[in-house]
Amino acid sequence: MNEANEACKNELEGKKTEALEALEASKAEQGEKITALESKMEELKSRFITDENQILIKVGNNADEGEIASLKEALNLALKYVPSIPQSVTREKNKVVIELQEDWEWVEPIGLYHMDLSHIILTQKNFDVPIMCDFSRENMHADNGLLVKLYLDNSKISIKKLHLKAKDKELTENNCWFNNYIYSRFGSGVFIEHLKLDDSLLTTNNHGQAGAYTIFTDDGSQLLAHKIEIIKSAATNEGFAMCENSRAYVEHLILSGGNNN
Repeated sequence: MNEANEACKNELEGKKTEALEALEASKAEQGEKITALESKMEELKSRFITDENQILIKVGNNADEGEIASLKEALNLALKYVPSIPQSVTREKNKVVIELQEDWEWVEPIGLYHMDLSHIILTQKNFDVPIMCDFSRENMHADNGLLVKLYLDNSKISIKKLHLKAKDKELTENNCWFNNYIYSRFGSGVFIEHLKLDDSLLTTNNHGQAGAYTIFTDDGSQLLAHKIEIIKSAATNEGFAMCENSRAYVEHLILSGGNNN
């Protein structure tokens, strides 16, 4: 009888030890998950600005300050925060802000297809200093014979304040008739508070072969803007264009420089 009791006692002790070990392992695993979550929250917190409900992602050249060099990477990062933002939210403080820093140059083109980024606000730190844009063919988004810096196909995006200026470029070198900052088509939507586009450094030896079209709304798309300023050059074929059943409402449109197009 004593042997049986001892065996039973040992078995229970063994099971108790196994249960305690399993509990400790579970605690350790949960601890790792909590640590990972805290780390993620710290990363997220580092992107908050004054309003705790708004996330700020900086695009610039200073990686030590948390700036991201690639606008495309910043947009992909912003998309990760979509599930945490209710679709019904329209207030600016609940959106993701991508802020372009001074001295950052826009080289890599952006092509958006079937993407609703209207919860993302694209802006820049200092509107008085233009973001220089590389209009070289290899650094433009190519689609259907067009070259564009920001291309939207059935997509949406919001622009708060953006001042873009093309770098010195002879457009005939691109071997393309259409060179553009923003082109939206196939039901896209662009929402703008203040956009300034500067063509003054662009040149062309042949308007029919190559020219600038600044911002173009096409194929059933819509443009809603408070203020758009366009500084034309002799290379500007159209300072502002809309066609193919598209709609545009611009409260203030200011065209200057260049030619009469």
